[in-house]
Amino acid sequence: MSRPVAAPALVIGVLALAAVSLALADRGGPAAVSTPYNSISVTLSEYSITPQTISVPGGTVRILVHNSGLLAHNLTIEYEHPNSNGEPTVIASTKTVLPGKTASVSSQALSAGRYRMLSTISNEADLGMTGTLIVR
Repeated sequence: MSRPVAAPALVIGVLALAAVSLALADRGGPAAVSTPYNSISVTLSEYSITPQTISVPGGTVRILVHNSGLLAHNLTIEYEHPNSNGEPTVIASTKTVLPGKTASVSSQALSAGRYRMLSTISNEADLGMTGTLIVR
């Protein structure tokens, strides 16, 4: 009786998929999410925004924010580059979102470009709680 050849390949495939899943989980999930809609959900946790990069069409953008972490966070959207005074220009921001709670933020009509997402509570952005919103 011969053994099926596909079994070792299947085991290797499953192990490779598990390794990729663990690597992505360690980095906060997929690198980028592109959607044809102007509405998307993000999850905040200790020092991460997931997904970290979001691509949406131009116009008003609505983001549903869920805090799955143990600390309070917020989500702020600002222009990627500081203004002439060296200060960030905030486009929109949630209130402080407590653990387990949800909030939403809507922007003005955004033109094509890159915008920074971050938590402005304490030094969370310095600890990696940042992301990119790309408007197409």
